[in-house]
Amino acid sequence: MRKRKPGQPAGTDLDWFVIPIQKIRQWGIVLVLLIVAGAVGYILYRRRPRSPEERALLETAEGRSLPATASGAPGVARPAPNPRFPR
Repeated sequence: MRKRKPGQPAGTDLDWFVIPIQKIRQWGIVLVLLIVAGAVGYILYRRRPRSPEERALLETAEGRSLPATASGAPGVARPAPNPRFPR
């Protein structure tokens, strides 16, 4: 470490930066607030009312998957094959 010149304030002869704890705490608070604001924004975005087109697409997709889940459910009897239409 270098010698201090006469009249030079203490700590000015350091070869590294000194970051006050208060600054780190302030940056931490800002970071936490940004994360919370982002999370709240995302939740509000997901809960927004959907347009009729979006709802129609979701209902159509759900309706297409229902026959597959209904036929695969336990305890559901399959109808007997029609003898006039062989497989």
